[in-house]
Amino acid sequence: MESPSKQPNALAIASLVVGVLAWPLTRCYGLGAPVGLVALVMGLIGLRQIKSDACLQSGQELAIAGAIPGGISTITGVVLILTVGGLALLGPQIDAVFSKINESLLTPYP
Repeated sequence: MESPSKQPNALAIASLVVGVLAWPLTRCYGLGAPVGLVALVMGLIGLRQIKSDACLQSGQELAIAGAIPGGISTITGVVLILTVGGLALLGPQIDAVFSKINESLLTPYP
């Protein structure tokens, strides 16, 4: 009697595809953060499904290969959003500081 061949886990494949797409999207105003989070969650769920049904499912490497760029994209996207948002909020204060520095450099000494 032949043993059934292992089928690749669908969430592992989806995690890999979404994780690869999340990486370039991170450079587009941090859009990769939510997409990367989806890839990370799908990869972790896929890993759990593969471990619980190891005799019928494969794709552990695919799930890991999708979860890693998903996690990196999520972290990078959040940092990018916080940095750009912080600079946008502090922009007027930074401009005021540079204006004062510029005025002091242009004012002649008595």
